[in-house]
Amino acid sequence: MKLLFVHDHYFYQDTKGDFYSAGGFPYYLWEKYLKHFDEILVIGRDGGPVIDGDNLVLSSHSKVSFHLVDKISTPSAIKNVFKVKDKIWKLISNVDAVVVRFPSENGLIAFNYAKKENVPCAVEVVGCAFDALWYHGGIISKIYAPILFLRMKAAVKKSCFVLYVSKRFLQKRYPANSLAFTTNASDVDLPNLNSAVLKERAVRYATPFHQKDKLVFGIIGNFKTKYKGLHVLINSLGKLKRRSSLPAFELRILGKGNPEDYMSLIEELDLYSNVIFDGTLPNGEPVLQWIDKIDVYAQPSLTEGLPRSLVEAMSRGAICIGSDVGGIPELLSPEFLFKAGNVDSLSETLRHLIYLSGERLHNIADQNFKIASQFSSDKLSTRRYSFYQNLRESIQ
Repeated sequence: MKLLFVHDHYFYQDTKGDFYSAGGFPYYLWEKYLKHFDEILVIGRDGGPVIDGDNLVLSSHSKVSFHLVDKISTPSAIKNVFKVKDKIWKLISNVDAVVVRFPSENGLIAFNYAKKENVPCAVEVVGCAFDALWYHGGIISKIYAPILFLRMKAAVKKSCFVLYVSKRFLQKRYPANSLAFTTNASDVDLPNLNSAVLKERAVRYATPFHQKDKLVFGIIGNFKTKYKGLHVLINSLGKLKRRSSLPAFELRILGKGNPEDYMSLIEELDLYSNVIFDGTLPNGEPVLQWIDKIDVYAQPSLTEGLPRSLVEAMSRGAICIGSDVGGIPELLSPEFLFKAGNVDSLSETLRHLIYLSGERLHNIADQNFKIASQFSSDKLSTRRYSFYQNLRESIQ
């Protein structure tokens, strides 16, 4: 049995013919599909050759083949549409089932062709099309945002199989039809939850933040674009520093992006000695060890599905705050939410946090760990298995 997986994700190829991803699609991700299908064909965007120095993860797998297409989501790339459609159509005619990950232009094309050819098709809803375009690009993206939103909403409504990464947010924006097989299973997967981290957090949080010699904030994300909200966090910390509302602190930043894009803002706010760019780390234990060294994890995103890094921080007992978008309110209580993109709102949340007692901080750490435990591999793999097995059994 062959499965076609379709998304707009960029993949890169090295001189040996192996394919790589910028983090979202490591080779072991394909295993959840290979439990039900013998072979996977992957449609993604062609990112070009692997360049020395790129911090990429291996996506190639012995049972997975990659069929990359050109970008079609910008005015200058419209010329590629017919060639991309033709390639997708030919691949769909040679597979037994299709999984499309939304938002995705390639996914919408594949979904419509799968329907025409009566090929069983499941959709994975991992984010909001409107938010992604509205906060990601310029005026053309904002004009197109409501159009893509309606196209994706219509496709989800027609689908017989829908998997959401959120519990409520994406279900509300992109409702499935009443006859569809639906489930929720985040793409966050925590294989090694260990409550021993709470003992270390208890020691770290014994002293209230306003009494600490140095308070360490942390944020993880790809900062090539502004939708992760790093600029909002930097502005908030600068505001609090000017008002002497913080103890000595540092902001540690983990992820891809050019620090120079933020240097003028950092220097303007006199935060040059406070902000540290840590570059990138491999997924897994290195990232978790980095989280263990921070006091407060911030997720100031302008748009989100359900952020993996926030769940990982919670799984390490870190105190976490986040913006009120996407699935973040499903993870954090209102006390630790702030209005997305609003410097004043984030500043107030930070100020509130600083004066919490050590006992209160300890209780929050315990609660965060408990919520993160819902994302253990064992619990999520059961839902995923049932979902993809139902897709497999629908093949005639």
